[in-house]
Amino acid sequence: HEVIRPALLGKNSVEQREIDELMIELDGTLNKSKLGSNAIVGVSLAVAKAAANALGKPLYEHIGGAGPHILPVPVLDMIEGGLLAASGLDFQEHQVMPVGAESFSEAIRIAMEVYYKLGNILEKEWGRHSLNVGAEGGYTPQAMNDPRKALDAEWKAIVELGYQDKFVMSLDVAASHFYDRQEEKYKFMGKKITTDELIEYYIELVNDYPIVSIEDPLQEDDYEGYAKLTSALDIQIIGDDFFATNPERIKRGIDEGAANAVLL
Repeated sequence: HEVIRPALLGKNSVEQREIDELMIELDGTLNKSKLGSNAIVGVSLAVAKAAANALGKPLYEHIGGAGPHILPVPVLDMIEGGLLAASGLDFQEHQVMPVGAESFSEAIRIAMEVYYKLGNILEKEWGRHSLNVGAEGGYTPQAMNDPRKALDAEWKAIVELGYQDKFVMSLDVAASHFYDRQEEKYKFMGKKITTDELIEYYIELVNDYPIVSIEDPLQEDDYEGYAKLTSALDIQIIGDDFFATNPERIKRGIDEGAANAVLL
């Protein structure tokens, strides 16, 4: 990179913070538009790996220290919709979380059991075409347009395996992709609905299913709607597209109570 390379030549790779701050300074924009976030993050990761190699440590130990390490609970996409898939579903990802697993390896194992059981259920109830997969590896049943049908199929797979005490559910909605800014309404399941109607739909879903997390449930500039939904539900409301890893947007979200978790 013609800007980053000369600036970093001769720097010590263990000075991670100094190098990251230097790249941010070189970029000089709020949204990383000059150098690009992909370039900055890519170089930052390369520096971390170089430092770990130089110190003779695994990367996770170099970053997290030498104390005990606990792997996070994986969130696994089972059924896809939205822009990621050619299915009839508006929500982007219908996910499961193996929170009852005693280890990361068990979490992955039982999640894969659910995935293959779900495939059998979808093929039987929705046809073989439903076994096509989208960009994130989830099934893409084209005839399915109701998120409840996706959640029902996932939960049926979980129950048939006897894992109902080991799993909860989550959603990545990516609501901006089905929001009409001109009409200020969401085009959802073939209808045009308001923000309040979509919020009420989420409340009903959380009451009916073991959903513990919803990502990007509303269009990305609706701070008022996010605050209302966050107050109404005692679950994780995650901002990904909503915050866009932008410190100013994150600060505003904190100040206004809009969402209670952020994906960086």
